[in-house]
Formats: sequence, C-alpha cells, structure tokens
Amino acid sequence: MQSLKRPLNPHMPPFDDTKALIAGTIRTLAQLVPGVGGAVVQAWSEYEAHSQSKRIHEFFNQLADHLRGLEAQHQDLKSHVQKMPDVAELLERCVAAAKRETSDAKRRVFSMLYSQFISAPESTSPDERIDLIHHIEQLTDPDLTLLETFGRHRGAMRGDMITGTVTPGLTQASHQSHDSAWLTRHGSTVHSISKLIARGLLHDTVLTDSFFYHVDGPSSFDRFREKAWIITPMGRKLLNAIGVNMTK
Repeated sequence: MQSLKRPLNPHMPPFDDTKALIAGTIRTLAQLVPGVGGAVVQAWSEYEAHSQSKRIHEFFNQLADHLRGLEAQHQDLKSHVQKMPDVAELLERCVAAAKRETSDAKRRVFSMLYSQFISAPESTSPDERIDLIHHIEQLTDPDLTLLETFGRHRGAMRGDMITGTVTPGLTQASHQSHDSAWLTRHGSTVHSISKLIARGLLHDTVLTDSFFYHVDGPSSFDRFREKAWIITPMGRKLLNAIGVNMTK
C-alpha cells in the first residue's frame, strides 16, 4: 500500500497559513491596544520583511557550499539526486524548518542535513529522513550535544557519568533530602534524556560497572545516577546526517 504523504509538521498548521492569519489579524491588535499593539505590529512587519527572507537566503548559500564540497568528493553525486524520489519534498521541508528556526546554530544544521541526505541516500529511508527533520526541529542544542556525547562514547552511559557524579560526595545536591535540590542542578540533563528516549534516539540498558551511592538508602538522585542508556541506530543516523564525526 502506498504510504500517505505526511504534512510538514503534524503538530501545527502549515507556516504559510499561520503567516497569513497573523497578517490578517495583527492590525486589529494595534487598534485595540494602540501603544504596545502598534509596537508589536511594527516588530512583526520588520521580522516578516527581513528576517524570514534572510534565513532562506542563508540556507541556500550554506547548501551551495556543502554541495560544492560534496561534488568534489563524489563524481556521481548527480545520480544520487536522481535516485531520491523525495528530493524535492525534503528541500521544501528543510527550507520551511530553516525559515521558522530562530537559532543561528540550529538553522545551519538544516542545510547540512539536506546535503547529507543527497550524499548518502541509501543510509536512510524516506520515512526516516522526514523523522530526522522533525527531530532536529524539536530538539535543542543541549539535547543534540548530549546525544553526541553518547555517540562518541561507543557504549552505555549511566546517569552518574552524564552528571559528573561518579565519585560520591562531589555534589552538594547529593546530600539534600528533597528531589528539588538535585533537579535544580541536573534538571536540564534529566529533561534532555527524557526527550531523547521519547524520540527513540536513546534506549534503556544496564551497566554493570561499580556504582557508589551518595547517601544511605535510595534517593531520587541515586536512582537517576544508576540508570543507563545507549544510543539507538536512529540516534546514530541523526548524528551522521548532521555531519558529526564519531571517530574522534
């Protein structure tokens, strides 16, 4: 059965529709709240006129640089494109994602991602390529950095390794009786781990190396420290697709 073509983003309306809706209603805001509303309208107008078009130009300039580099390495790069039935759709998705992205660093990833799709089309399926674009859209720079740490480690990593608390007594948070103490210090890591697991980029596993508790009796902090995860094949495909060299 032929698979259905997925929308650009299943969680929100197409960006052009959202843009038209904003343009059609934002002037009402200036009428209802002349002061701050007018300032919002002006900010949107400047943003719409300059920022979005600039992002698209940046994407294609960066993509051209990537493709020139790939063309020097692959004599048959043109045949790669011809073998990809989704090459035009992927370009549309990557341009739309880059246009929405406000982070300069994240925006550069989409041009790299598209060029890597062309470089090695056999390494991912059409569905996987769409998933990879969605992953990049939703993950933050710290999330991707943490995933890269797993990719370079080449094995399971435990919570105490990730938080730098392998040796007991290193953190003040470990001596607190309330969960909020260690969550204040390591909450962002816990959040990133949860997102990477939910997206199928990390998977629960067991690490049998020696483990040291910080305090007598179980604690939420120690329960996180003794858990272990390993990067999944999809996680490695994501890192490969954004040009992360995992041999270092």
